[in-house]
Amino acid sequence: MKNVKEVNPEIGKLLKDFREQKLKMSQRGFAKAIGTEQSTIYRWENGKTTPTLTLPQVRALITLISENGLNPVKDFPFDEN
Repeated sequence: MKNVKEVNPEIGKLLKDFREQKLKMSQRGFAKAIGTEQSTIYRWENGKTTPTLTLPQVRALITLISENGLNPVKDFPFDEN
């Protein structure tokens, strides 16, 4: 039997809302900024897969958030569960 991770669709919704409302970015622009593909962002936002980031992608995300005048800790929508 294949090992399937459970996906929390709320994570994708939080990410999409943050990308659109706070960063004002398209999926394509966001993907390029953090070093992944638009299709990956689509899968994350639509609950197909759970976001997983490499260390360089985490750094890019923190830089992107900071460059938009946001605080990476206070303004990023972490899943509280």
